[in-house]
Amino acid sequence: MSSIVAKRLTPAIGLELHGIDLGGALSAETVDEIYARLIEGQVIFMPQQQIAPADLLRFAGFFGEVDEPHHIYPHVDGLPQIMLIEHGGGTSRKADTDVWHTDLTYKPNPPFASVLHSQVVPETGGDTIWASMSAAYRALPDHMKALLEGVRA
Repeated sequence: MSSIVAKRLTPAIGLELHGIDLGGALSAETVDEIYARLIEGQVIFMPQQQIAPADLLRFAGFFGEVDEPHHIYPHVDGLPQIMLIEHGGGTSRKADTDVWHTDLTYKPNPPFASVLHSQVVPETGGDTIWASMSAAYRALPDHMKALLEGVRA
């Protein structure tokens, strides 16, 4: 029996998972449950994780091949596959991710998922928002769904 506890965050998207230590060894059963919860919630949050960048990379690898280094963003020293995104706090770099986007959709085969480890999280606010495109599609009237049938973007 799993020790993972899941809390639904909204009716459409998001689960918060507790009882997982991403810095430790993860059994195949735990990885399978995390994957199932990701499919269920579309976005999962695992707060209070104290993990090293190498652990983050190992975790991402459980779900498929980790993408090659990004061609624009800087990376974590020694781990080019982990993008380093820093905003605010007096840095001169302006956020360029402040519009709705899906990571790396310009690629012929976009990644299955993105893994983000936030180092600094404000008590309230922040600007990272997720949306469920499947919930948005389900909410469309039937005539709009018919217009979209067979369309690919």
